[in-house]
Amino acid sequence: MGAVLGDVGMRPMGGDMPFPDPVCYDIGWMLDPQYFGQGYATEAALGWLGHDFRDPQPGEVVSFAAAANLPSIGVMERIGMKRDAALDFDHPGVAAGHPLRPQVVYTV
Repeated sequence: MGAVLGDVGMRPMGGDMPFPDPVCYDIGWMLDPQYFGQGYATEAALGWLGHDFRDPQPGEVVSFAAAANLPSIGVMERIGMKRDAALDFDHPGVAAGHPLRPQVVYTV
């Protein structure tokens, strides 16, 4: 039986996140640390970006991470996303002053 490496996927964004209308989609990943740096997140994210969306058609695809999360930022860049500093924000679910509060946003 194989191991679960983590999770990669896309979801519609809304609520209190400062992303473009109409609906945009967030692409994200979370892996078990033992699988970091082996290309799994990049490969799976590229698969999602290449998915044939028939209904509904996705709007803009975004991804965000703590500014200090250099590995995730690297994945965003490897899958062809570009930083949109105008969309950077402080995460509403993280306490003010916490180092993970500042978020950078990439789009494709």
